[in-house]
Amino acid sequence: MSAIDYKKEAPKVVRCKIIIPSDTYTEETNESGRLIHQLLEEDGHGASGYEIMKGERHSIYKAVILGDEFQSEIAAQFC
Repeated sequence: MSAIDYKKEAPKVVRCKIIIPSDTYTEETNESGRLIHQLLEEDGHGASGYEIMKGERHSIYKAVILGDEFQSEIAAQFC
């Protein structure tokens, strides 16, 4: 498939989960997370979730695999 074909078939709107791995950021101090959310909204996309978590590998992996609340319970078996 060429790049042109891909762009024709690609979704125009995507939903993203914003995951901020940090031991120090809070909702109040996390400017980058707010900016990412704002830019997604301005471009017509949406954020299906927003999470600040410790930078622990297992926690990040679980958040990525599980996605958001709309994901299937089956994904939890892999974490």
